[in-house]
Amino acid sequence: MPHNLEHTIDCAVISLGGSMLYKTGTLEVDFSYLKNFCNLIKKMHAEGEKLVIVVGGGALAKKYAQEARDSTHSEFFADRNAIKATRENALFVLAELGPLAFSQVCQTPDDCALALKAKKVAVAGGFLEGITTDACAVIVAERTSARHVLNVSIVDGVFDSDPRKNPQAKRFSAMTHAQLLDIAVRDDDRRARANFIFDLIACKLAARSNITLHFVGGTNLVEVEKALRAEPHGGTVVKD
Repeated sequence: MPHNLEHTIDCAVISLGGSMLYKTGTLEVDFSYLKNFCNLIKKMHAEGEKLVIVVGGGALAKKYAQEARDSTHSEFFADRNAIKATRENALFVLAELGPLAFSQVCQTPDDCALALKAKKVAVAGGFLEGITTDACAVIVAERTSARHVLNVSIVDGVFDSDPRKNPQAKRFSAMTHAQLLDIAVRDDDRRARANFIFDLIACKLAARSNITLHFVGGTNLVEVEKALRAEPHGGTVVKD
């Protein structure tokens, strides 16, 4: 990989939760959602938007990680298997985007920069054991000096508690990196396929580089588009 790639690339990075790609409670890919999501990406790309999509593992990563735990009793290999799942999921996105996307799943931040330099949509999975795809997305944002990172998941913002368990959970419309870090410290146990809003390393990286984060529910692609355009939306914006 050449080291002379430009550092500042005017792009947006999307951390696409793997849960968005599967029908609820199954390992069946939701091709209808995948098509609609990629149509939005195609629309933004046609308008000149430079985009990186880092794809999470979802139900497939949960399955793969548990299989590795059962056979190796190792969180390292659970992570390794989960990364395999993220890259398999990324292939679905790559295929749906067709020639707009870079020719292969990006496996490093420099791969993503190379894809953007080639005027392609960069599609990535996980990079390294112990690092979630959220953290990978923020690392790519640091590498490219991206304008912002979108966290697209089944949860439509940052809440003070898990809204799936607490119907009284309060959603934040805006918060600081320090406030997000407080929540991440409480909830992040560093295990593959643990459920938390944004992992601790991702939060710390975003804070150190003052990267604006948008948390938005992925089922409403109108909201995703608003967040991509940095317009007001119904999720949560994190910035200092």
